Order: sequence, then C-alpha cells, then structure tokens
Amino acid sequence: MYSRAATSFLGQPGTTRDEVIANLGIPSWNSPDSRILVYWWRSSLQWWLIDPMYGAQEVFKTNNQAWALFIACDKQGRVSCHEFRLVGEETLEEACSKWARGLQTQP
Repeated sequence: MYSRAATSFLGQPGTTRDEVIANLGIPSWNSPDSRILVYWWRSSLQWWLIDPMYGAQEVFKTNNQAWALFIACDKQGRVSCHEFRLVGEETLEEACSKWARGLQTQP
C-alpha cells in the first residue's frame, strides 16, 4: 500500500507520468492511450484465536479488499488528478473505465 507521504508528490503542480513511474514503479495497469495509470493492492484483516489451555490456533480472515491508486494524466503527460479507491470485484480495466467516466461527468 502506498502511504500519503509516498504519494504526496502527485499533488505537486507539473508532476509528470514519468515521475510517477520513477517513484511508484511500473503500474499494475494503464489505459491504452497511457493517460491513466493504476496501482493495485489487496488488504485483509486476520484474527488469530489461541486457546490458552491447549495452544490450539485458528485463523479467521475477514474483510478482503482490493484497493487501487488511480492517476490521470493530461495530453502533455502531467498528472491532472489522482484518487485512492476501493475496487471490489471488478477487473482493473473495468474499475479504470468507471473512474474515467466519473472524471468526464465532473464540472
């Protein structure tokens, strides 16, 4: 997962697509026109239950979640916006298309 500190450069005016890749690495997915980059990861919570009498252990996994960092670039290759989003069960391509449609409807 990328921390706010590690991604703070995205809000700096003039940040370029090349700088994003230099800082965050190769994206998990990018749009065919290379104007949207997506970095993906999963997170989950685990609960360990240990019986103090017998030492028996059970692990319960809950809240599996897929998250992504979406980054849009303008025609000059500068970052125009970015957002951390919960992806759910969608593919990265589907999530990217949905996010891009949301950008087009914003004033």
